[in-house]
Amino acid sequence: MDVPKNLEIDPSKQEVFRQPDVANPSKQEVFGQPDVANPSKQEVFRQPDVANRPQSAKEALQKTSAMAPVRARAARNAKRRKDNLRLYSYIPQVQKHFILDGKIGEGTFSHVYKARLKSTGLHMEFAIKFLIPTSHPSRIASELQCLKEIGGSSNVMDVKMCFLHKGHVAIVMPYFPHEKFQDYVYKLTVTEVQEYMMQLFIALRRVHSFNIIHRDVKPSNFLYNRKHKRFSLVDFGLAQRLNGVSGKTETKEPEPLPKDLEPSSQNPPSRKRARTLDQENQKAQVKRQCLPPHMGFPLHTINVHNVLTGGKVQVTTGSSAKHSSKGVLNQTRRERRKLCCCFGRNEVCNICLSRPAEVAPRAGTSGFRAPEVLMKYRHQTTAVDMWSAGVIFLSLLSGRYPFFRGQDDLTSLAEIITVIGSIPVKLAAEKIGKLLTISHEKPALDLKCLCERLRGTRVKFEETDNGFEEVPPRYHESWHHVPDSAYDLLYKLLDPDPSTRITADDALEHDFIKEKLC
Repeated sequence: MDVPKNLEIDPSKQEVFRQPDVANPSKQEVFGQPDVANPSKQEVFRQPDVANRPQSAKEALQKTSAMAPVRARAARNAKRRKDNLRLYSYIPQVQKHFILDGKIGEGTFSHVYKARLKSTGLHMEFAIKFLIPTSHPSRIASELQCLKEIGGSSNVMDVKMCFLHKGHVAIVMPYFPHEKFQDYVYKLTVTEVQEYMMQLFIALRRVHSFNIIHRDVKPSNFLYNRKHKRFSLVDFGLAQRLNGVSGKTETKEPEPLPKDLEPSSQNPPSRKRARTLDQENQKAQVKRQCLPPHMGFPLHTINVHNVLTGGKVQVTTGSSAKHSSKGVLNQTRRERRKLCCCFGRNEVCNICLSRPAEVAPRAGTSGFRAPEVLMKYRHQTTAVDMWSAGVIFLSLLSGRYPFFRGQDDLTSLAEIITVIGSIPVKLAAEKIGKLLTISHEKPALDLKCLCERLRGTRVKFEETDNGFEEVPPRYHESWHHVPDSAYDLLYKLLDPDPSTRITADDALEHDFIKEKLC
């Protein structure tokens, strides 16, 4: 058999590995035995070079994962030093008296730092609240005044001192160690929930006794130390006194529906919703913009349909109208302002869009605003805080936080209607002079069944090979014996009518708070 030329072996270039060079032992390479005479030159092939071998992807990933916490810790320390230096530069008095231990919280209008005193040997910790310079001076003054007047007792945070430097403000308060609401909302027993709500009502009773609305009652502003059973209501940056709650407009408060309600109070102006108008209304607006100012009066008498009263308004025209007094003309113009074509409909007409925006306090956190705040009712009371307390109570009973997630007023109002029903909300709206138009009627949910289902305390069964078997509960067994008085209090807190919503004083006398639970 002929061997191809490209496969022929050249003996002169052949390398022999298995047979040592006997004729010249000095040049022999030993692969299996170490070179005892010259250890520095020996080559070991049977043992891998662990130090210099390339890392596998898995080993590299493990090494990177091990270094991640170290890098994260270094980044946090660098950010902490940067934050501390920034506060020191803004307010030098802080650096003179305190040692900052880093930022422990932040919000829309402030940052909170943990600090220790320099001049004392005692280990005293404080929380320094640095107010963002964009905050209005009246907001800062209101918070300081509230803390000074009502702080220090009844679960309301105290204030120790305040620093002011070139427009920058820092408020020094006692440090209050606490847990996050989402960490303990699923772990509390019914007795602990009762204690939590009682202490919250005690704090709100003190705040309301000074005719002050907190306006931002939520779990992160009611600190809870579960280990030591301590509570504290904080953050009065949005607080208002009752005599300063109304909006800046001097418009007279409308009467209850349906007689004298103006359409602007039911559908506030919205440039986005103007796109839904009918074509004729849009054309009328274009023509009205092109016309010159009124130089005279129409030649014919016209009857304008008044959608509010269902009748017709007689408008006097012609030459006789020129001799009318100014009072009659002004009255006619006022009547015309009441006429619109969107009353009770899911749209906003151009007449309503031309009216000034309705001003009402709406400060607070999304998901905790009361219905009257969402509907821009100008004469709000301390009842808005009790609604927020009811939302907290709903989260505690259901084990769900946050319960309402709406990011705008209409979505938040729709979520409330889904839970407590459309009819109670519409009736409450009428009492405050608002007309609420709802496309679909929603029945009220049973809050007891809702909370039991969400928390998982209702008896559940799963289908197995042996039939249906009961599923063991995930929560403390006390949740199987929640008294009905708890849900009665919940209904009274989530009353959409602010005039009949339970107060902090009455809540402390409620059966659920007074009852002794096992």
